[in-house]
Amino acid sequence: MQDNIAIIGMFFITLITRVGFLFLTKPLKVNLKWQYILRLAPAVALAATVMLDTFFYKNNFLGIMHNTKLFAVLIAIAFFIYFKKVWLSLIAGIAVWCIFIALGLI
Repeated sequence: MQDNIAIIGMFFITLITRVGFLFLTKPLKVNLKWQYILRLAPAVALAATVMLDTFFYKNNFLGIMHNTKLFAVLIAIAFFIYFKKVWLSLIAGIAVWCIFIALGLI
C-alpha cells in the first residue's frame, strides 16, 4: 500500500513540474546565476549516477584494481575529450564493456 502511495505521489509531482510551465502566460525570467546552475544540473546528475554504478555493486565498493566498469568509463571520457562528441563516447564505453563481457572478464 505504501509503495502505491509513493508511486502516485511521484506521478503527481512529475506531472505538476512538467505541465506547470504550459500554463504560464509569459516567459519565466530566471537569474543568470540560476540559469547556469540549472544548465549544469543534468550533467551532474548523470555523472553521479555513472560514478555510483562504476564504483559500487550490491552495496559493495569495487575499488580500482579489478574494476572493468572503471576502464570502460575512462575510455569513454578519453573519447569525449579527444573527439568532443557525446554519442561517440557512449559507443566507445559500451563497446569496451561488451568486449569485457565477451572475454568473460565480468
